[in-house]
Amino acid sequence: MKIYTDRNEYENDLTYYCNACGEVFIDGIDSKPEDLPLPLQKAYDELWSDGTGSYCYLVKYKDEYGLALINEYHEFTDEGKSGEMNNYEQAVKVGNRVENMFPYTVFIGKEMGFPGTTPDGSQGDYATELVVFIKPETSRKDFNAIADWLYNNAYKNIEHPDACYSRDMNNNCTIIKWGESGYYKTDYPEGKYTDDIVDEINLVGNITPEMRRAMECCSIASQSNPNLNWEKHYKMCLQMG
Repeated sequence: MKIYTDRNEYENDLTYYCNACGEVFIDGIDSKPEDLPLPLQKAYDELWSDGTGSYCYLVKYKDEYGLALINEYHEFTDEGKSGEMNNYEQAVKVGNRVENMFPYTVFIGKEMGFPGTTPDGSQGDYATELVVFIKPETSRKDFNAIADWLYNNAYKNIEHPDACYSRDMNNNCTIIKWGESGYYKTDYPEGKYTDDIVDEINLVGNITPEMRRAMECCSIASQSNPNLNWEKHYKMCLQMG
């Protein structure tokens, strides 16, 4: 996942063709949807929405036209009051999760957004933008899936992974899914997978060895107890290490 820290590079790579209200412009001039390049016309007619929960824009990212779902993150948010995570670290965490779960290009513009307002009314930091770039040929079903996931998770304090890599008794690399007992097969070659190798694979998704072991503990326990409280059991296993 690319993280932009240079504003010129960020603005050169990302060109907007509408605002969050769907008002179209080309080179800064108000325009009509039919004036857009054909891929953006398709994206506008079939996918664009102002009701996703994210900011939705028609864009050109580098040399490709598409849609950008953008969520902004500010450092001053009071997590204790909101119960939400709203900072740069959360943007990175969510971006990594999206990359692991969905087939979209994800990147971050660190402090590339507009300045926010602090609780006392003064100007706050410049927002960090998490951008999910979606191609125009994406189906409405798939578009809704990523939009809904972001709506539910973009600012959620993610305490457990939705899935993680593990290994079975034959040392095959497998997948454990949250709330489900047993294992899922992967495309990795069979055999010779140690905990260390699996943990290296999991690090791509910011999943620690302790989180992997807690997921394994829940998966095993749920085989004999279908009504297992995964949240409670996971926290207990995590504390045990």
